[in-house]
Amino acid sequence: APEVWRGDFGPKCDIWSMGCVLFSLLCGHLPFVCQTAEPEDWLRVIEAGADWKQLASRSSSARDLCRRMLDPVEKTRPTAAACMESEWIKQGPRQVGSIPKEVIKGLAQAAKRTQFQRAVCLKVASQLPASIPLVGMVSDLFRRSDTNRDGTLSHEELMRALTGLGLQRDDITEIVDGLDDDRDGSISYTELLAGIISTHEGLLDQNLWGAFTSMDQDGNGSLSRDELRSLLAQGTLHSLGLVSSDKTIDETMADLDASGDGLIDYEEFRSYFMGKKRRKR
Repeated sequence: APEVWRGDFGPKCDIWSMGCVLFSLLCGHLPFVCQTAEPEDWLRVIEAGADWKQLASRSSSARDLCRRMLDPVEKTRPTAAACMESEWIKQGPRQVGSIPKEVIKGLAQAAKRTQFQRAVCLKVASQLPASIPLVGMVSDLFRRSDTNRDGTLSHEELMRALTGLGLQRDDITEIVDGLDDDRDGSISYTELLAGIISTHEGLLDQNLWGAFTSMDQDGNGSLSRDELRSLLAQGTLHSLGLVSSDKTIDETMADLDASGDGLIDYEEFRSYFMGKKRRKR
């Protein structure tokens, strides 16, 4: 909040923070981005204002609440209680469609994903904006299935949810085992979304380029063995038990590097996920 940068702030600074979160949830982008940590630079960015055109497709009640929460004047910014009385909050959760049954059934293939495919799908899942319809559907399924409200799905909770969707028990067992990447007996929201993304070719294909460029640390348009290792060594993947040996990395390079030149270009990367195998030259 601007008053934080000025060094004199109260509880309404948290309303500003939540306004930033709401803006990001509505469009997938932060309202304010600055390249430095200097107060005067941040205040200049805040004074210029957010790009409200990014929320043009959202409801008027959502835009109104977000604008009020991002009021740069602390005195006129609403309290938490006032925000809870807003039209948008009082509307409650919107009705979302159901995840197509063929997508759910395809989750059985999640157990067959390689460690690298799991890692990339987790990366994509962690970056998708909530405005994508399928993301809303997965969020709704997760929320309804999490009956004890602990933020994860036990195997039993997910099995009950999938049974309610009409899947067969053998398919359900395979799906649940395939989604539990870290084998801790529970499935996180990101694990569920990553598994569903891996079966939804259209959505995966749309987001592979973003995953590729974020992995391409030196920006040369191809991925090296070290860059593969870097993805598989990220802390979030360690916490999911995805820790690769040199042998696994060598096998992944061999699978992806269709040209045999020691580097992975985007065509090779995309083909690996979209099932279009090419012969080595």
